[in-house]
Amino acid sequence: MNLDNKEHIIKQISSLYQKILLREPDKQGLDYFFAKIVNENFSIEELQSHLLNSPEGKGWQKKREEFEINSFERKIFSQHGEDGILDFIFSVIDTTNKFLLEVGCDDGRQCNTRYFLENGWKGILIDNFSYKRNFPWIDPVSKPKKISQKSQEPSIPSTISPFLKKETVTMENINKILAKYSVPPKIDLLSIDIDYNTFWIWKAIEACTPRVVVVEYNSSISISESKVVKYLPEAEYDWTDYFGASLLAFVKLGKEKGYSLVGCDSAGSNAFFISDDEIKKNKIKTKSIEELYRTPQFGDVFDGIPKGWPISNKIMDEY
Repeated sequence: MNLDNKEHIIKQISSLYQKILLREPDKQGLDYFFAKIVNENFSIEELQSHLLNSPEGKGWQKKREEFEINSFERKIFSQHGEDGILDFIFSVIDTTNKFLLEVGCDDGRQCNTRYFLENGWKGILIDNFSYKRNFPWIDPVSKPKKISQKSQEPSIPSTISPFLKKETVTMENINKILAKYSVPPKIDLLSIDIDYNTFWIWKAIEACTPRVVVVEYNSSISISESKVVKYLPEAEYDWTDYFGASLLAFVKLGKEKGYSLVGCDSAGSNAFFISDDEIKKNKIKTKSIEELYRTPQFGDVFDGIPKGWPISNKIMDEY
């Protein structure tokens, strides 16, 4: 057997393990199935059937059917495993134009959508980069300025920098910004995490309709409360629990826009929504907010339990 053929078989085995069991094959399993394929004419189709019907395979299939998104958390370029959750969601509903929009991406190294941009998707990553005075812009549309090669920041991947756009978004300008960058009217994914005004930006977006939406929610607030910060266009996060909106407020907003909550990451940071049309089309099992809510796993700790960021003296509005 030549080397190319051997590597091809190994790649096929690894691919099936990743697809069905969400892991790489252990050495024993890899050697066993490689030998069966080479010596016993064991087909790739038979391997797929074997993995699907194994106890491990059936366990993952049940989790897929129950749409247990937390089981699929996998930190690739995201902060809390969001890209693993999103990868799972699109494995169920499939993709259309593979176009994404992320509002609040920092410098793109760690964000919810980088994994997809590294794997053939297109899109726009927007941030105001107020914390980076000398951010190396190479995009001529958002900031026309020639920058020498020496001033480039090496930590920002060249595969991501073309998608970065420097903008300060508000309810009043978000749709104009999307038009400026020719964002399609229908896209696969929208991610918003700008701390203070995340809720209001999603509410304002009308220029495009995403199939999947992920937003940062304020998990410090009880699921029985529908709370949101007062809209202030120039407001910035003050590192307290006065930011964004409660999960219930987002659920209400999602309902207004035609989306249902399908889960929250284990860190109590992001909430995931899918359009009702896609939920119906793909027969996705929905659950109550009580089942899907996750408490904050960050911030101040009392009696050994994380409670989120420090309590603010500001009062949030009802929604």
